[in-house]
Amino acid sequence: MYLIVYYATSFISSNIFPAIILKKSLKYQDKIKRVNLKLESVESNELTNEKLLTVQNIKNNFSIPNSFLDLYEYISMSLKGRISFEKFIFEINGDRNEIQSTLNLLFRALIAIIIYFIKLPIIGIGLFIFLIITIIILIIVFMCGLLILKTLPYLIHKIKFEMDNLLELRKNNPQTE
Repeated sequence: MYLIVYYATSFISSNIFPAIILKKSLKYQDKIKRVNLKLESVESNELTNEKLLTVQNIKNNFSIPNSFLDLYEYISMSLKGRISFEKFIFEINGDRNEIQSTLNLLFRALIAIIIYFIKLPIIGIGLFIFLIITIIILIIVFMCGLLILKTLPYLIHKIKFEMDNLLELRKNNPQTE
């Protein structure tokens, strides 16, 4: 009986949680993919005529000051050679594996508490409800963390790609300065 429960919970938690996270992360990656950055200058009679970095999304257009491009350039130059994107991805994958193991453990604990309550109702309904709610909240928190760790490398890569393109555009076209 123990082996059946162990393998069943292992199979369920190893397949359900990654499927949910994959579906959500693909949705967020698609939203990130649709964002394009363009360098434009403001042609109006406002107080400031500074160039703005316009983020054009399919649904939203908003602008950020060009100083963010300067800040990105400064940070990328100061970190050059110190941090590698591949090492960052490797460390994130290790963290994702740890969170996935924790999710498996929490799911098994949830099943174990349900089985123990069915076998030993002396535990008390209050404690049972408290434990179930606590474990479900922890599962949701760890799933959010896993979703962030799954989407973060894609987001960082997209920001780096777009900002490097804008820096190259600015370097090749001095009139946009």
